[in-house]
Amino acid sequence: MRWLAVRVGDVRCCIEIDALEQVVSLMALTTLPGGPPCLKGFFDYHGSNVAAIDLAERLKLPPQAHYSLDTCVVIAHSEHRRGGLIVDEVYGLIDCPAHDLAHHDDFAARRLPFKATMPTRFGMALCLDTYAVLDVADVLERPQLDYTPPDSLRVDPPTAGGGAA
Repeated sequence: MRWLAVRVGDVRCCIEIDALEQVVSLMALTTLPGGPPCLKGFFDYHGSNVAAIDLAERLKLPPQAHYSLDTCVVIAHSEHRRGGLIVDEVYGLIDCPAHDLAHHDDFAARRLPFKATMPTRFGMALCLDTYAVLDVADVLERPQLDYTPPDSLRVDPPTAGGGAA
């Protein structure tokens, strides 16, 4: 299986390649007054309004201090849902055989938007359930999740002049 490895706050995450459309830079957003904190607004993507979701805030991680033109947005879809996931860094594509995925009953029991954890060359990572992450009704009901990632999924903060390893 192929995945896009990203950094969200200080946590490594992976998104299935089949759910990806494109990685773009953050563009002008139309805000949604009264919306949940993780829903930063909507932007025009090839003539469609796409929700911009700050993935760190959605996953109850410290959000980015500020956004810039270099902020990465992963355009993802699942079935009829599409959204722009704001991430801190894109590491790149990785391969992980299905038998290397570690499934956790706790993820489903707590309605967390993760499929599994997996080893990567960057360290252990959370595999995102794109369908659940893009569930706007769930974003409105539970804008922040009750989940604290273990230290094994965390990365060292980026150093001046370089990204996380």
